[in-house]
Amino acid sequence: MGVLSNSVSELHCVDDVGGFWTAGALVDPASGRSFVWKVLTSNGTVEFPMSYAEWSPGQPNNYADNEECVTVGPDYKWHDAPCFAKLCYMCEYETVMPYGFSSDCSGII
Repeated sequence: MGVLSNSVSELHCVDDVGGFWTAGALVDPASGRSFVWKVLTSNGTVEFPMSYAEWSPGQPNNYADNEECVTVGPDYKWHDAPCFAKLCYMCEYETVMPYGFSSDCSGII
């Protein structure tokens, strides 16, 4: 799933599906409300801190004491949610730029 490093307000699909999963997850539910990114690699799952956050007001709130995953809601902000909720998800992958284009997509190099 995808790691978010900036605003997702340009992702228009959120309106169509009511939100989507990210790679955010609660580290240790017993110790508090500390969220990290959990990324699956060829060497297993790697956790790293969130260097950017865009929580919706009042979030994370751990409603019903079972919200341990991170979603992007219809307001384009982050929400904690039960990990069993049925939502779409976003995947992250590295792309290979076609010959003649710069890696920042600014144009031909």
